[in-house]
Amino acid sequence: THLFDGLTEEQLAKVVVLCRRATYPAGRNIFSEGSIPKDFYIVRKGKVALDANFSARPGTWKRGTVDIITESQALGWSAIAGSGNMTLSARAIEDTELLAIDGATFRTLMEEDTGMGYAVMQRVVVLAASRLQGTKETLARILSIASHDLRAPLNAVQSYLSVLVGGFFGELPERPKEVLVRCNERLSEFSELIDNILDITRFEEGRLPVEPMSLGDAVKDSVELLRPLATKRGILL
Repeated sequence: THLFDGLTEEQLAKVVVLCRRATYPAGRNIFSEGSIPKDFYIVRKGKVALDANFSARPGTWKRGTVDIITESQALGWSAIAGSGNMTLSARAIEDTELLAIDGATFRTLMEEDTGMGYAVMQRVVVLAASRLQGTKETLARILSIASHDLRAPLNAVQSYLSVLVGGFFGELPERPKEVLVRCNERLSEFSELIDNILDITRFEEGRLPVEPMSLGDAVKDSVELLRPLATKRGILL
């Protein structure tokens, strides 16, 4: 694995004696997100999926695959970094053979041989950063899909309201018509919120153009957005 590139034969020999083989059939979990890190792994044969749980709001979760780990690649970096919890879950996609290294023992070895520790941890930082970026991109895709799924029923409801307000089924009394108009306005605000979510996903993916804007206009828009809530609670904004 590239994590050990640059180590001397003597240093590699110290690592080899710590390795043991571990096999996992297809579909078996190797470790779970949030569990206490124990082993660091290198894939010898097979494929492993790294999954993360994503929550767009409290109480709702979606699982997304962040990365696919193949032969000679590493997983479980939290075990040798001394982290408190595993940041992702790992499962075997096909029958998989791993080389497992006890994290605590390996950390002791790196403390004894600081040259080895520095060389390995440099690569661990790069590995962790790439996994974090993969997680952010997966979350952005999930938000994008959810936003598009919301838009279809929202547009349908707005169309029905427009038909009712337009008098297609007969002229409505003034009060019910006013209520429907307000409902349509709120749905339009909801549609803008979905657009904002899509903008966030584009920003995370680096696809959103950035340009200067007026701070005053931003404050004014925020005040107008929150004013109905304030009025409802008897608060002067």
